[in-house]
Formats: sequence, structure tokens, C-alpha cells
Amino acid sequence: MPNGSPTIRLRSFNCKKPQIYSPVKKIQEADLTYYQFNHLSQIPDIQHFVSSRQGGNSPQPWASMNISLHVNEPSETVIENRQKLASIMGTDLENFVFAKQTHSPNIALIDTHHRGSGVWVYDTGIANTDALITQQADICLVALGADCVPLLFYSPDNQVIASAHAGWRGTVLQIAQAVVQKMQNELGCDPAQIKVGIAPCISVRNYEIGTEVVEAVEQAFGSKEGYLWWNENTQKYHLDLVFANYQQLIAMGVQPQNIEVSGFCTYENSDIFYSARFDRGKTGRFGAGIMRKSFVKPQ
Repeated sequence: MPNGSPTIRLRSFNCKKPQIYSPVKKIQEADLTYYQFNHLSQIPDIQHFVSSRQGGNSPQPWASMNISLHVNEPSETVIENRQKLASIMGTDLENFVFAKQTHSPNIALIDTHHRGSGVWVYDTGIANTDALITQQADICLVALGADCVPLLFYSPDNQVIASAHAGWRGTVLQIAQAVVQKMQNELGCDPAQIKVGIAPCISVRNYEIGTEVVEAVEQAFGSKEGYLWWNENTQKYHLDLVFANYQQLIAMGVQPQNIEVSGFCTYENSDIFYSARFDRGKTGRFGAGIMRKSFVKPQ
């Protein structure tokens, strides 16, 4: 066993969730299943979702709620699925914004002229970008995932929202930290007030990695502890994406009580969420989206 690495045998993974996990809310509307973070759902002017793979129109291998235009499914069906999400958000689909995610650290500030980017045609998405930030109301920012980590952000002090996508590359490039930095430096947000939801992703139990990733993690974070776990059976490391992104948020001053983690493993729940690793790359994408409403009806 490598020095300083915790021992995990595959047959005896500790499945107890750390305290950072809290159950997300499951919502069923007709045949559509989606989820919400508890802390964000308590804010009247914030609407958000974490979609599942259930309740859409996609055929196999994308069945049935794929919302990605770049996995070779006919676009007509994908747009039908996206329309369902627009309906639950109480807005028009043309108010959604999608990025052309490339596992980069790149962040785009979104304004009204970006409405509809990537909605109907993949190539109109925000190019080479993995995080979106806006201070504008009635724009829904979406991050896609299928084992990678989608994140949602909301800063109540300056009414700023953001979405981000972090695979292992985005994680070691510290995109979660970069989003908070940009919200703070360019839009005046106080990190202590920012609320973050970490959506379903592949768990450390199922995320075996190779030498390239191990080296990148050590270089990025200066330590294996907490980030990498050693599997004695396979003699391979596993990466904890949730821990790595959580630690970036804490380091930036986001308060632990303001971070909610879904606790779902996409690999172990591939019937609920898409998992590229479980489905060997032939699968769809679910999404996490957030929007600030311009008008909130009195309670």
C-alpha cells in the first residue's frame, strides 16, 4: 500500500455517508422525476432542478430523459425533454443557456443576449466553457453530467447564480473555487453567504483512476489525503470528486452549512441518473439548472 493512503478493500467499502451529505428532495410531476436541494428550495425567488433519466421521451440507449445534444440522439427528442424542464421552471425554453463543456476551467458571465445559447443547436452553446454565472433574472443556467459533478451556486447578497461542471480535469483545475472567486471579485459576492448544491456524481467507491489522474490530483492539491483512496484488491487509486470540490468551496470561505451534497452515486444509481462509466460511454446526460425569478407572488 502506498504511504499515507487509507486502505479500502472493494468488498468492504465503508458506505456510511459523511456529514456533508444530506438527502435531496425527490419531486414527481406526472411521469417526470427530478430533485431539488433543500436549502435552495426554501428561497422564494430561486427555481432549480436536478433532472433524472426518468420521465422523458428518449429511446435506448438514452432512455428516457436525456437533455444533451451531443450524444447522437435526434435533437427533436432532446428538445422535447428540455421543454419538460422549462415547464417545471415556469419559463420558456429560450431562456435556458447551455455551454459546450470541455472539462476546462473556463467561466462565462451570462447576459440577456446569451438567452437560448445551445438550446436548439449544440454548436450555439457557450464555447469551451464549463461554468456559467449571471446576475440577470429569468435566465436558467444548466450544467450537464453523467458521473462528473454538476454544481449550482446562489449568492443572496448580490442576487447572483451560477452552474458548473467538474469532471476530474475540472476538479484538479479547481473550477469550483474559480467560480466563487469570480462571483466575489467581479460581482461583489460574499463567499460566506453563497449557497452551493453538489449534484449526483460518481462516488469514490466506484471511481477507479489511473496514474495520470493520481499525478494531477497530487499536483493540484499537494496531498493524497481525503482526495485519493487506495484499493488493496485492485492495487488502484480511487478519486473522491465530492470531497475535492467540497474542500475547494470551504477554502474559499463558503460555509459548511451552506453546502448541500446529494449523496447519490450515479454509477450505483444508473437507473435514476446517467453514468458514462456504468453504460460504457453510450448514454445520455442529466442536468442541474438554476434560475432567479424576476417576480415572486406573495405568499
